[in-house]
Amino acid sequence: MTLCWTLLDHRPGTANQVIGLARATGFTIVEKHLEYNRLAQLPNALHFYGLMGLIKASRVHIRPPWPDVVIAAGRRAAPVAHHIKRTHTSTKLVHLMHPELPLSQFDLIILPQHDGTEERGNIVTSFGAPHLLTDTLLFEARARLPLNPDIFPKPWTMLALGGNTPHGSFRLSDALHLVQLLAPLAHEGGTLLLTPSRRTPHALLRAVMDEFAKLYPLTRMHVYHIGQEGENPYHAWLAQADRCIVTADSISMVSEAAFVGKPLYLYAPRDAMSDKHRSFMQAMIESDYARSLQDIHPLWVGGLRLDEASRLARNIINLIQ
Repeated sequence: MTLCWTLLDHRPGTANQVIGLARATGFTIVEKHLEYNRLAQLPNALHFYGLMGLIKASRVHIRPPWPDVVIAAGRRAAPVAHHIKRTHTSTKLVHLMHPELPLSQFDLIILPQHDGTEERGNIVTSFGAPHLLTDTLLFEARARLPLNPDIFPKPWTMLALGGNTPHGSFRLSDALHLVQLLAPLAHEGGTLLLTPSRRTPHALLRAVMDEFAKLYPLTRMHVYHIGQEGENPYHAWLAQADRCIVTADSISMVSEAAFVGKPLYLYAPRDAMSDKHRSFMQAMIESDYARSLQDIHPLWVGGLRLDEASRLARNIINLIQ
């Protein structure tokens, strides 16, 4: 039995990458939830004691039996992982994103390819983001929330709508432009399955709904509102949709949609994407995982399937063997 600790904080996007990668290894997983104090804001080089950035309630859980592998992500978790390695030298350290500590102190560093990283030594690159999706998870979600074609006519087109990011706002004009680009699909009828993210401003979602209803009155629209009663149908809709459209302001959303292997179209809101996001979107298109929404075609059967968690997990398994 290989014991794997996952170091998790309050950020679901980062935590999901760590958990998804750990699950793909097949190891026995123990989750260690980290809550930081103000000392965690110090540069990692100043952390003379690796657990000094944790509150006491988190520190007490970093204790034997020590794991065979630690998987963590982000700057603040790196000193904790390094402390475990110094205490139990046979533990293997796997880190997502730059740890802001000497890379030689980690057994495997996973950095995004769209950052311009080159693989060398203990560094491997990820194309997109690991996530929680598996074939089993999608199958079970579909079974719990099946779509009725008598109520929602096929074909089913899922639109995963993002929103504002630290890089900028998702413009209303971009949202309206996105809806206008849906014309080749919407004119064939069917149903639009519209799901926003927690970053989607209400006014943006409302504008998309109103514009779609105005332009394509013959196409049904099924909308999930964040916080509404019942299970979020995001996974079930990914499993059942005939095609997916994703706004590329979220690398995680794009990676999840690419996992299901359906025709995938990407839309780039002008101000909500960094240069790295744009580089990733272009790489997705050039590598035949997706197409631009401006290159839409109802008969396209889709590109390649992206499963980074399984691919990267093989590198971790090789550390143990």
